[in-house]
Amino acid sequence: MGCRKWKQLNRPEIKPIHAAKRLAWARRYEHYTAEDWARVKWSDEYMVERGIGVRPTWTFLRPRDQLKNHDIHAKPCGKGIKQMFWAAFGEDIRTGLVPLDSDPESAQGGVTAAIILALYRAFLPDLLQEGDIFMHDGASIHRTYIVREGLEEMGIEVMEWPPYSPDLNPIENLWALMKEEIYKLYPELLTAPNTASIRELLTKAAQEAWHSIENRVLVRLSTTMPHRVQAVIEADGWYTKY
Repeated sequence: MGCRKWKQLNRPEIKPIHAAKRLAWARRYEHYTAEDWARVKWSDEYMVERGIGVRPTWTFLRPRDQLKNHDIHAKPCGKGIKQMFWAAFGEDIRTGLVPLDSDPESAQGGVTAAIILALYRAFLPDLLQEGDIFMHDGASIHRTYIVREGLEEMGIEVMEWPPYSPDLNPIENLWALMKEEIYKLYPELLTAPNTASIRELLTKAAQEAWHSIENRVLVRLSTTMPHRVQAVIEADGWYTKY
């Protein structure tokens, strides 16, 4: 009695050691007010894959009805076009949405620490004011010596970040909004073939979608941080609703 059906959420697996680190982090920043969090600038890398993240469209049929073409959401077969991006934002500022290209000469053929450091040197001086704190997660590329040393040379204060905590980074909400907007702006991306021109269109659509997010959304997300911190404390470091 009193139970309702809920769709389960996809979350990174949190183990006791991770929960303990999340709780310790939340206790450390429990005293931060919304004004304190306004000094934090959030960043992240994000992969946009064509067709991924589209909300389902519902169709309604009687049991005896047959599906018609308009009842089907077709998607191209094979691997979809992907593009990695980087961005950062604060309560009253955001960077552009920057495409990240792989380094084919690197050991893994992906985005390298040198690429990340060059990005930081290009964008962080304009993003951060005196007294601001920069946030990036604990991804291995962020923990490389070249990136850590570069940030130290730039005199940037970096927020220590707990593992497996996308619920604490409000930029995740911006990614979700951006994904929705991409296909509103360019619905043809859903069915077009995988070509170089479609990759260019995906990049253009993502950048337009990113800049279409209203400034009031940035403010609102920044002001959720005291609630996110409190939610972690109440959950003893485990999963939250965010």
